[in-house]
Amino acid sequence: MAESSSSSGSDSDVEPTDPSMWIIPGPYRWEVLRQRTQKGHISQRVWNTEHVRKIKTRRGKPQGGPPTGAIPQVVEEYLRQAGFIHVARMQHIQAGEFHHSGDLRISFLDRHYTRWTDHEGNHAAEIYFTKAHIARMLGTWLLADKSGGSNFGCRLVPLLGGGFEDIGRFSWGSAILTHLFRNLCEVTDARQSDMGGCHILLQIWAWIRFPPIAPPLPPHPQPGTHYGCQFNAVQKFKPHEVTHYRETLDTLCRDEVVWQPYIEYEWLDVTPEQQYLWLAPTPIIYFHTVEACQPNRCMRQFGLNQPIPEKSRKLRGIHDHTLRGKVEENWRRKLMAHIDRWNTRIQHIVLPPPLYGLMSPNHEYMEWFRERGKRYISRRAAKIGRMAEPSR
Repeated sequence: MAESSSSSGSDSDVEPTDPSMWIIPGPYRWEVLRQRTQKGHISQRVWNTEHVRKIKTRRGKPQGGPPTGAIPQVVEEYLRQAGFIHVARMQHIQAGEFHHSGDLRISFLDRHYTRWTDHEGNHAAEIYFTKAHIARMLGTWLLADKSGGSNFGCRLVPLLGGGFEDIGRFSWGSAILTHLFRNLCEVTDARQSDMGGCHILLQIWAWIRFPPIAPPLPPHPQPGTHYGCQFNAVQKFKPHEVTHYRETLDTLCRDEVVWQPYIEYEWLDVTPEQQYLWLAPTPIIYFHTVEACQPNRCMRQFGLNQPIPEKSRKLRGIHDHTLRGKVEENWRRKLMAHIDRWNTRIQHIVLPPPLYGLMSPNHEYMEWFRERGKRYISRRAAKIGRMAEPSR
């Protein structure tokens, strides 16, 4: 009887020898991530070892405008007034997975506003050429859509109609982040393969914080040099397969992460009030698109203790908005509550105390995160990460 029972026992009675069979990638509590959307999330496909599509990042080829580093002085002053001088100095940084497709419909700007030197000394022409150059930067990479950087949205034209100082008063940085966040959100759907937005910004963000996945980076720039321009010196490199990046991120140790990437940039010309604005949890808006900017969930990058964050504000009825069929929509009225929150964002800043040294693995935030976060991307890397976990 005992022998018969032993021989017919099921595999479920025996602890599996493959760690990936009993590791739960997370979360244990569905409070931050949504169980409903996780089923179609790309991370679930990766964990299930299913076939995963490659993301086609979109950016127009750098055509037209003055060569980088050779911007005419008068044009440079206009770009500075508009707040675009630093991005205008950035070169075409190589990414891991670039994809160019389609004809460049911004070709109108390239046909009519390319020969800068033919119009030196013509004040009106210099203004037109500078605005065309700003439009080209916005359409081809800062606010690129999924058309491969070939379009420049007509809704942006009125924003470039005033003087350059008026153009500079718009919060272009928050608009670029909003557009990028929305594209990142959409591309987590395993069925989506095209991605718009300023993916160069995302790439630089990752390179700075995670050195193991970055190519050899140049030294930090001297005071007066814009943060992003240092990457002009990055040499061409052969990117790894995406599995390499997944496994590297899954097995990162604490000393392989740059927790305070801005500590050497205290010379930035901003007031203390402006620095505090970076810490404001606020909706960020780009026309009809609203996303939540939540720096209160990443306080360590500012050298502050990370508390358990409050629940994020829901964007019900707003987050999935598109422009289809809404020609007559009054977006200012529809988004007024979010606009008001943006205008009063400084009132919602709560500064935690400074954090000295590394955060303990037993810190209350770490306990909170481990239960609600997705800890591993792939099964293969989870085996290594699980074994190294006590020292991480």
